[in-house]
Amino acid sequence: MKIALNYDERTGNVTDNKGSLILRWMGLEEFEIQEKQDGKEIIQLVSLGVSPDDLIKLKENGLL
Repeated sequence: MKIALNYDERTGNVTDNKGSLILRWMGLEEFEIQEKQDGKEIIQLVSLGVSPDDLIKLKENGLL
């Protein structure tokens, strides 16, 4: 299971969605969370005739 917490850079407070203080930690850095793909894009590409090798290349280049 993964959870998302709220971070206030000004105070260093880390809280949950209800506002409960989890901890206080200064200097945390943000990073991007990649959402899970539902596969619709891949199914559409396959229906258009994109080969498995091309799908792999797209994935390796961060385009898929």
